[in-house]
Amino acid sequence: MAAIDFPAGAVLGDTFTSATKTWEFDGAAWNLVVSTLQIPLNSIDASHIVNGSIVDADISATAAIALSKLASGTAGNILVYNGSGVLTSVAETGDVTISDAGVTAIGASKVTSNMIVDGTIVNADISATAAISTTKITNWEDDQIVLSQRIFA
Repeated sequence: MAAIDFPAGAVLGDTFTSATKTWEFDGAAWNLVVSTLQIPLNSIDASHIVNGSIVDADISATAAIALSKLASGTAGNILVYNGSGVLTSVAETGDVTISDAGVTAIGASKVTSNMIVDGTIVNADISATAAISTTKITNWEDDQIVLSQRIFA
């Protein structure tokens, strides 16, 4: 390829055409001006894009990128923004767990009595095999007997 003899003393915005190609001076260097007529439609592919050059603004808000295009993660993890504001996959910790199907569960012995609002426990909440001591029943007197859900003194 023959060298191009660019004009001396170019200033910002100057153009120069040589061998059907137009060049523009950006104040420091001559750059090839590419028109849409010179690049056939659908001719740009991944081999023409510099790695790491695509930024958020380049991606359409309606791109509808498939989840399969995202990096894979660990089953049951959740996505949270870390202290630096970067979305990160983390394991859920503490009293609640989550399955890879999205099912959450409260761990055994994690709900304590101080977490239950007073006056909200009803008969249906108590197991038939609870074996509650008579000392736990309000207004119970030692000489009373419970028969058929009736109290006899």
